[in-house]
Amino acid sequence: MRVHDSIGYAPLPRELRGKRNLAPKEPVLKDEGRFRSNQHRRGKERASEAGPSAQTSNYPRPEIPVHWRKTDIKYSKFGIEDFDFGYYNKTEYSGLETHIMNSYTNAIVQSLFYIIPLRAHAKSHITTSCEIEHCLLCELGFLSRMLEDAKGTNCQASNFCKVIGRKPQATALSLIDYALDGVNPDYLTMIQQFNRFVMEEMATEGSTNPNPVVVPPELKAWDQGSSAPPPVTQIFGMSSKTVATCGQCRAATERSHSFHVVDLNYPRKATFISSRAIPSGSLPPVLSVNAAAFTDDALKIWRDRKTPAGTQRFLTPEITVNAPGGLQDGESNDIKYKLRGVVFQVRVTPKESHLVAAIRIPDSERVSPKASPWYLFNDFVVQNVSEDEALGCPSDWKVPCILFLERQDTINRLDFTGLPSKLDPTILCRQHSIARNTDWPAQKHKVLEASELPTPGTVVAIDAEFVALQQEESEYRSDGTKKVIRPSLMTLARVSVLRGQGQSSGTPFMDDYIHTTDTIVNYLTEFSGIRFGDLDPTMSRHTLLPLKTVYKKLRLLVDLGCIFVGHGLPKDFRTI
Repeated sequence: MRVHDSIGYAPLPRELRGKRNLAPKEPVLKDEGRFRSNQHRRGKERASEAGPSAQTSNYPRPEIPVHWRKTDIKYSKFGIEDFDFGYYNKTEYSGLETHIMNSYTNAIVQSLFYIIPLRAHAKSHITTSCEIEHCLLCELGFLSRMLEDAKGTNCQASNFCKVIGRKPQATALSLIDYALDGVNPDYLTMIQQFNRFVMEEMATEGSTNPNPVVVPPELKAWDQGSSAPPPVTQIFGMSSKTVATCGQCRAATERSHSFHVVDLNYPRKATFISSRAIPSGSLPPVLSVNAAAFTDDALKIWRDRKTPAGTQRFLTPEITVNAPGGLQDGESNDIKYKLRGVVFQVRVTPKESHLVAAIRIPDSERVSPKASPWYLFNDFVVQNVSEDEALGCPSDWKVPCILFLERQDTINRLDFTGLPSKLDPTILCRQHSIARNTDWPAQKHKVLEASELPTPGTVVAIDAEFVALQQEESEYRSDGTKKVIRPSLMTLARVSVLRGQGQSSGTPFMDDYIHTTDTIVNYLTEFSGIRFGDLDPTMSRHTLLPLKTVYKKLRLLVDLGCIFVGHGLPKDFRTI
């Protein structure tokens, strides 16, 4: 040892070199997402992983299966288009993305999509001249068409979720999820309130004069001599008489009303005893039930029970309802319902949860008859699961929210022939604008003549311009790399479609600006040419239309079999 200024120095022994003052350190596993741009580097990793998000050793609830956990979308330098959604869904059934406001409704949207009568009504509604600018039923119809065509490719319900924010009642009911950091919404309550809200809204939006008859009167009676109620009411609606009896004086009061959603009641002590009588003839083809399991005692009823014979589930795929009166004398009062889907809340921590849907795919849409008919829809993660896994509640992490049941003696006897099924092609031949000061002589486009309507194989050129509603949020790390936390939010501002053949080839027949009430943070004028006031009905001098009207035109061009030519079409159509 050498001493210098009372400090001793000695060489480090060879056997301790590289080990002194070092604590053992576990490797940090980074899950930066799976991107198409680095598939060649993750080939071996893909083969060894059993499912999405395999790096989950520090997950708060390890007993939750991996595919039931929430998976966040990651963003690379190439944007969201680079995210490998196909890794999380290898089925023929499309999932929904999560990077948009109000995406907590994805689970109930998926459930409603697989209720065939409602899907038929929603698809029919978009062919009508609906004058409601923000219509949930229209958006559900457009989304249904998109999910049908996608065949397993991920979709996004951005327009549907955006319309929710336009409904004053949704704001009053606190149904808007702003996806703010540090805010943990009560999804268990929100989704059940939204279920009731969306049914009432769609019933109102789908009401016409007269209403088409979907459920024949002999299957579900309504007041004789009155017109048929809206189709949503025919499918989901019930009328009942509520009798409230005082537990002391036995005085009773009666009240009649109609509704679309049933809330479950659980045994409890009360001064008043309330009962609701619904004749079997009033039970709907599709029964929408809010589980209302808000307490621990209620949740215990749904919990799986261990018995000597095995695990016993409370929730079964078939349910028998005993009603106080048949449709005809002598008819059995037992009405059989079969589960179509269940929305669950997955509780990770007391302040962190998300919603998923377990859905029984209709027999007409099953691709593999040998596989289980039950599929888990966890946003864009879709996976085939067993019936026990779909309906079981093994622990408090899985909470039932909404049940959708189909009446077996009625569901296959509904009549959809009275519903319109095709868009009116003359919307491509009409000149229309909601702007008060449209300068018609300055418009350079010329709408189609009836003889010019597209046929399968017609070539058209399309270009779309967008404006930004939200700037990109990103962070720069100490090593100089950039991580995108939330991408910029764009909305359609202008669509131009040109004739691709014929004598007027190159002449536009659509040059529509899209009205928006959203706050625009960047008009991107250097790229889009859009300026302040161009999208305002009181200031614009262009052909200004609601988004839904422009969407109908583009949907019609797709249905007519047009071939689109343009630059960056996948990204444009994705944003549209």
